[in-house]
This record gives sequence, C-alpha cells and structure tokens, in this order.
Amino acid sequence: MNELIELRIPLTLFIERETSLAHCYFDFDLLNNPNVLHHLITPHLCIRYSNTTISTSDIGSIISLLLKETKCTLPHPYVPQVTTKHKLLNDILTYINNHLNDAIHTQTVAQHFFISQSYISILFSNVMRMHFKNYVISLKIALSLHDLLSPNQSIQSVARAYSFMNLSTFTKHFKSYLNVPPKVYIHQYNKQMSLCQSDLKINLITQDYNKLLTNNQQQETTPLPYTLNLNTSWQTQSFPIPMTFITIKDIATLSKLIHIQDDYFNLTNFSKPHIYIEQLATSNLTPFNIKLILAILPKLKSKNCCLVLPIYSIAFYQLLERQLLKIIDSNCTYYPYYKSIKFVIHDDCLSATQLDSLKRLIRKRYPNINIGASLDNYINKPQSNFASTINFVRDSNMDFYFINQHFATLIYKLTHTTQTINGCEALLSFIKDLKSYAKLLIFTHIATDDINNYFNAYTEINDVKISRFLIELSQHIGGFGFPLLQEHNTDIAVLNPSTSSMSLIHIYSMLLPFMGQNIHFHELGLLMTKDNTFEILFYDGAHTINASSQYLITIKHEFTQHFQVFNRVLGPSSNLFTKPLANNTSIDTLQLDKMLLDNFSKVNTPNDYIKVHKHNVPLEVLVDKGSLHYLKLYT
Repeated sequence: MNELIELRIPLTLFIERETSLAHCYFDFDLLNNPNVLHHLITPHLCIRYSNTTISTSDIGSIISLLLKETKCTLPHPYVPQVTTKHKLLNDILTYINNHLNDAIHTQTVAQHFFISQSYISILFSNVMRMHFKNYVISLKIALSLHDLLSPNQSIQSVARAYSFMNLSTFTKHFKSYLNVPPKVYIHQYNKQMSLCQSDLKINLITQDYNKLLTNNQQQETTPLPYTLNLNTSWQTQSFPIPMTFITIKDIATLSKLIHIQDDYFNLTNFSKPHIYIEQLATSNLTPFNIKLILAILPKLKSKNCCLVLPIYSIAFYQLLERQLLKIIDSNCTYYPYYKSIKFVIHDDCLSATQLDSLKRLIRKRYPNINIGASLDNYINKPQSNFASTINFVRDSNMDFYFINQHFATLIYKLTHTTQTINGCEALLSFIKDLKSYAKLLIFTHIATDDINNYFNAYTEINDVKISRFLIELSQHIGGFGFPLLQEHNTDIAVLNPSTSSMSLIHIYSMLLPFMGQNIHFHELGLLMTKDNTFEILFYDGAHTINASSQYLITIKHEFTQHFQVFNRVLGPSSNLFTKPLANNTSIDTLQLDKMLLDNFSKVNTPNDYIKVHKHNVPLEVLVDKGSLHYLKLYT
C-alpha cells in the first residue's frame, strides 16, 4: 500500500505551527525512523474511518514529526531549482531566482549575460517548453502566496514587493494561475483556518473512493490452473494492423490535442493513428487555421499519423484546395506531407453523380490522397439493406468507409427487423459478404453496448472485453474510431472528461507488439516468438463468467540459462475507479480535487515489472480476473 499513499495537509495547519514556512523545505531522507511516519498515516486508510472524523491532533503529530526531523531552513524564500543540460540557461535561471523581487525582463537578462533577447526566448521555448515571461511571473505568484497570508501585508504591498506594475496587473496574473483573485484566496484561507480548529470530516468523494476500494476487494478463491507450453509448435496466423481514428470536434481542438498528447497519451501507442476533424466549416478555413494545419502536419508525420478532413461538396473542396492544397503543392517543404492527408466525403447533400464527380476530381488532381466516405447517409435510407449496402461499397470504389452507428442500430436498419438476433453473427455475416471490401470498413462509434451486443453478454465492461473485441474484429475490418474526449458514460474514448487517460490507450500499447506479426491464439490470449524471444498476452477472456477471480498460469519453457521476464500489468481498476465518477451526477469531474484525479490516472496506468528467472524452473504468473498481462521472455 505504500505506493498508493499520498498525504495532503492543509496549509493553514502548517503555517499555524511554522510561520517561516516559505523559508524552508522538507527532506524525508532525514527521518530517523520512517516507520514512525508510516504508523501515523496508515491507520486513517482503514475503512472504519470512512464517513467519520479525524482528530486534528493526529495531523498535528505528523506535522510535529516533519518539523522536528525533516525541516531544512533557508536564508531566503524557497524556490524550486531547475537544472538543465544547458549551462547558460542554468545561470539565467539562478539569476532569475535571485532577482524575483525586481522587475525582470529579457532585456535586463540579455544585458547581464551579453546575449540577445531573442536567444533567451529561444532557450526558454526549446528547453523549458515555456515563455520567459510565464516562468518569471509563475515564480513571483508562487512566492506571493505566503506573503498574502501575513496579517501585516496588504495585497498592494505584496504586488509592489514583486515589482508588478500595478495592483490590477498582479490580480490578473494571480487569477490566471489560481482561478481566483488575491482577495478571494485570502478569504478562503481564513475560512479554512477556522475549519481547521475543529476535527476534519472525510469529504463525499473520499467516501466514494473508500467504498469503492472496499466493494471491489476480491474474495479469496482458488485460482484456476492453466498451462502454456512454449516447447510445442503452434499454428499461427497474421494479426492485421487496424487503422485508428481519433475524432475531434473542430480545428480548435486539433491544436490542443497536439499540445496535450505528449502529457496524457502518445499517438504512437495507437496502430496507424489518424486524427479526424469531425466539423470543418467554410468559416474555419482562415489564414490562421491554415497556418496551424501546416505547422501541425510535420508533427503528425513524425508520429506516422494522418490528418483526416471532411468534404461536404465540390464547392467546399475547391475552397480547401485554394486555401490549403495549393500551398502544399507549391512548396517543396510541405510536399512530403501529402500522404499525411486524407479526405472523408459526407454525401448528405450529394447525388450519386456528384459523389462520383467529386471523387474523380480529387483523384485526378491529387492521386496520393486517400478518399473515404461515410456510409451513414446511405444506411439511413429506408430502402437500404445488407445487399444494397454491399453493392454500394463495391461500386463506389473508395479507399475506406466510415460507419458511425451503434451495432444494434446498424443491424436493425440493414435487416429491418425488431426480432432479437445475435449481434455478433449478424455483424460478421455482413462483413463476410463484403469479402475483401470489409477491410475498408472503419467503425467510428464504439460504445459499451456495442461490445456487449457483439459478445451477446451484458456484463460489466472491462479491459479484457475491450481487448478481445479489438483483437477479433481486427481480423475482419479496417479499423476503429474513438472520440478524443468521452461525452457519454458508455463511450469508449481516449480521455475521460477530466482528461485522464482511459484504459483504451494502454490496451493498444499492449496489443501493438503483436500487430502485423504472425501469432498464435491460445485460450487466454496471444503468443509470438522471434529469435528466442517470446511475447505473450494473457487475459481471462475465454472464461469471463467464471466465478474464479484469478488464473495461475504455468509457462513451460526450454531456456538453458537464466532469462529475463518483463511483465506489464493492466489491472481491472481502470473502469472500477472511473465508473463511480461517471455515474455520480452530483459530482462535476472537472471540479474534483486535482490530486484525486491524478491518482485515478496513476491507478489506471499499467505497472511494469522485470525480474531474472531460473532456467530450470517453470514460470508462474497469477492473472487477476479482468486484467491484462503482457510478458516478454528473453535471454
């Protein structure tokens, strides 16, 4: 449990005990006996404390211990030290830290170090990933927090102390970082000060969190045995590489996605990634947005990612050609990015003749650009059925086709029956009749009901079910599409509303090593071997309704020397921890405690383990129900 503990103590309780808090830091390595701190904290993790109160004296004991044994006093206010590989930048950062009470600009720093202002800006942009001005102001605001709480300081005097031009400038910057003006911040502190005089009650979300931990504790059961023999020969088949389309609402979201994807997820975790802009109006094709697209294309190409743009009419295409494509065509720098662009034609207002003319026009002018079409408009026609849809796909001759429909809705519209039918059988029958054209289908709306409908088993959706669904359908279709942000509780998306990574990202990262390879499908997952290296995926998908919560897997091998075992585990917690938030309508996830949301995200992240295993002993792996294990065995 020690890896899950994160202690947060109200600032008011610390300041009450240590007035010079801003002039010190805490070094936990100085603890004489860490077990003492552990003993003070861990009792409050017991479920009996849920929905009760905790005495402030208990927290006072923790504060006393920290102040006594870990406090390190400084002659000046504490400022986080940032160290880079660039010596000049380190010197600049030290200079800034020592002059935070002064008016610091790039001009003053440039004069001190005899360099240009533009070079300073480049250093901060390329190395620090932030603007010089933002770095300076953020430190000034951070240091002002403690000063504002002093009864002897006014807001105006604090603003002057850190050389802000005036009170309104200080207030504006303060609000941009803390979302409240200084006056409200002081009021909130005083209010918390009065609250901390009494016992502390565990809040609503913490109660839910504790209940969640308790309700999902697994009962002790005897694990089911399973043996995998690496010494036998297996039948193998190719695991195709499906395309992945991440849907974003508009062009404004495109810029945000590029900036956040390195922090929250990596596009390279997905197979053949595509970014699909769902809505692109004529008014969006401004010079600024065109420059934005041109700036983003190299970043997408570096991650082998394509940008997919919608086309609504011949007139819209001609406008897009004038505003974007001709710039790419006339500039040798941009020309390689042609293959990173794809089109999806929405034929809502197009006749069959217009659709064909538009397709011919694009292919004649830009033969390297793939063209897709949305099948939804055709499927929604009253006369459409399986046969007519198959004929439409064969005759229209597109590079790919979007289907943005729930499976149940799709099957109903194509069969025109309300009778209960097996969703998997009906869908696979449609795919089978499409033959090779089925590899052009992209299902862009995957929800939990679709997965349940496919398996004809309406049970809790977990990572195993999602994985099996992706693995099985990848054998038949061209790919899948998912929204960037989850809008509905049933959506399978990349990020949830709090921008925490959902399990989909990690599932893809565990499936990716097997894609495009010849693999063996064993009862509990996938197996691949190459150059005396074995890669294995384990899940409990073959027995999802079995009462046992674990599998004890014995792996027999013929290694003649000790070998390394890498084990990446994606536990069943991903859906368990996010479901209470999604189902609790009284909780706005965007307003929740950031620490709690960060911890949810950490819990949802796979854990990696590596060890050396003896060559003369079979390898045993314990697989919990609903969890995924990716193993790599190598010498």
